[in-house]
Amino acid sequence: MSSPTRVLIIRMFLVVLAILFFLPAVACFGFGLLGLSGVLADVGPMENTAFGLQFIGIGVGFGVVSLVLLLLLIWLGRPRSEPE
Repeated sequence: MSSPTRVLIIRMFLVVLAILFFLPAVACFGFGLLGLSGVLADVGPMENTAFGLQFIGIGVGFGVVSLVLLLLLIWLGRPRSEPE
């Protein structure tokens, strides 16, 4: 397998992984906002806030992994200088 083909496969794999980590991050941020606004669960406001903060924390974890994968994708896509 040639090097450009290998890089293309790696880039596509990174795109798929970044999307798979980004989607749960968005869902967790949404649940976190619902919890912080007090409508996530049928419990008291303190429990809703606790749930919201937990979901925000999980969403940040997924978001950071997705961001690292996208930065790696950008780094792989940069033009390389040819040695002289």
